[in-house]
Amino acid sequence: MGARPAVDRLWRQMFSNGQPISLVLADGNLVEFENQIQSQISLSDYENGAFAKLAQAAIAEPALRTLALSLVSRRYTSVADVKAALAMGLMCASNGLPLEVVFARYATTAQVSSHNAILLGSLRANPWVGLFEDKLNFRTVFEESPRAAYFVNRSPRPGEQPMYKAQWAALGFCRVAYLPNPKATGDVLLVSGTDVQVTEAGSEFITSEQWVRALRTSPGPQMERSRAPLRSAPRRPVDQRHGAAIPSRCGAAALSQSGAGHRSLWPADASTYGSPATPNLPPNSNRRRSA
Repeated sequence: MGARPAVDRLWRQMFSNGQPISLVLADGNLVEFENQIQSQISLSDYENGAFAKLAQAAIAEPALRTLALSLVSRRYTSVADVKAALAMGLMCASNGLPLEVVFARYATTAQVSSHNAILLGSLRANPWVGLFEDKLNFRTVFEESPRAAYFVNRSPRPGEQPMYKAQWAALGFCRVAYLPNPKATGDVLLVSGTDVQVTEAGSEFITSEQWVRALRTSPGPQMERSRAPLRSAPRRPVDQRHGAAIPSRCGAAALSQSGAGHRSLWPADASTYGSPATPNLPPNSNRRRSA
């Protein structure tokens, strides 16, 4: 993997609290099931496996209902999530951080609420993300018809958009956030994109020596006070601000934190965000390009 001192330091600071880490993979077939019932499943129904009840209420045609239930009964995650799990697993092992990989369907409230956790995927593919949506400035929205995915900016600041809307096969956004778990006994890292490819890019970003070092060394204010964009490439801003994680364009992402705890990941003299510098994207992270 090569030497990655900035990445190693970041991950040790995030998760060296003695708690095990549960890396929760997205549920790919859940997304297809939700497409069939034309609704997003709640965390309660997901944890209780209430798929038959939901299909019965939403799908009138018996054959289609049977097909939807057959589909959702199969456990599937994306190759992108597997690659992210491999990279994060190797990195955690090299830093002595205990990590277990869990399919979203097998995760429990106790795991996500009490321990360290890494949640991969959107709210639609990983309902556990819903435990943290109300703590973030940028909220996930998915519309059924016409189908659309975007992040709503609850408190836009000058130069920010009220929403960041994906354009299928052309433009995507990823939100990367770090915040305490619901019981304040561990910490959670969220990597949520508007599609699988953008989530993959967010995972690559948070494990990239080049990007983590760029965030740490570019001149700018402390993490808690930053508002200005850090540009990753022309017309591809990577924004970071206190209180949430801003979605980023075309495969980039930004690390942020919730209001609780006010914890800086870097010393005051090195906590640097908001530079107009233009470092290159990490290899293979720019999966999508603007139209």
